[in-house]
Order: sequence, then structure tokens, then C-alpha cells
Amino acid sequence: MPCTMKEPAAISPILKTMNRKLGLEKEMIFYRLKKEWPTFVGQTLSEHTRPERLKFKMLTLSVDGPTWMHELTFLKKDIIKKINTRLGKNLIQTLHLKIGILPSQDLPKKHTRFPQKALSPEAKTLLQEQLSPLKDSPLKKAIREAMERHLRKNEGQ
Repeated sequence: MPCTMKEPAAISPILKTMNRKLGLEKEMIFYRLKKEWPTFVGQTLSEHTRPERLKFKMLTLSVDGPTWMHELTFLKKDIIKKINTRLGKNLIQTLHLKIGILPSQDLPKKHTRFPQKALSPEAKTLLQEQLSPLKDSPLKKAIREAMERHLRKNEGQ
């Protein structure tokens, strides 16, 4: 019996389907926002803000001080428009600002107060199955982190 090879398939549609089935679309968009934050809002704003959470079309930003908090209240609409334009979707409708510590201001951590919950053997198997075909290391790492967060959050529900 002759062996016939299928035509290679692009990975993008496969990943979109997998993300949709696992409910990871927003996680991936949020990961992209965090990673590319300076390109979304510009270098100056990115030095004083950090995306913290994306939920129900509301993006929460940590701001490094009250002066920037006040300034950003006037820029909310522009920031939302920039982000949605760059994403190519009308994903964000509300911007919530809060005072917080940014990565450059992080204090050294001696220990983690709340250790991460270990994944179940089933979750580890699922991760391995879904990620094994990927060869692109940065992409694989990003998807692994998003999937692990999602699985830890939803295990036991």
C-alpha cells in the first residue's frame, strides 16, 4: 500500500482552533498585550503603566503613581482606540486604572507566599499532547504558560 503524505498545513488556523476550544483566546491576547505593551501605547506610557488583567472587555492597568493616574484618566479613550486598532478587534471597551508596583519597581522576593498548585497528571498529559507538535520555542513557551494558567485556574471546578 503506497504511503501518501498530506499537504503541510499552516499552524495558525490549527492554533486558533485549539485556543478557541480551550478558551485561551483572551489569554493569548493578554499575553501579547503584556509582551508588546510599549508598541501598543508608546515608550513613555509603557514606563509608567503595566497591563494587569483583561476580563469582560475591561483592561486593568497598574499605574506607578497618582500623577500618571490623573493624566491617564484623560487618555483612556485614546489608549482603548490604539489597543483595539492594533489588535484588529473591538476587544477593550473599558480601561480601569489602579496604583501598583511596576516590574522595574519590584521588590526582591525571598519566597513565594502562595506556591503554585501542581497540575494534575491529566493536565500534564493534555499539555504534552497539545504542545509536542510545536517546534517554535518562544511560541511553545507562550502557549504553555497560558494553558498552565488556564488549567490551574479551572482544575477542580
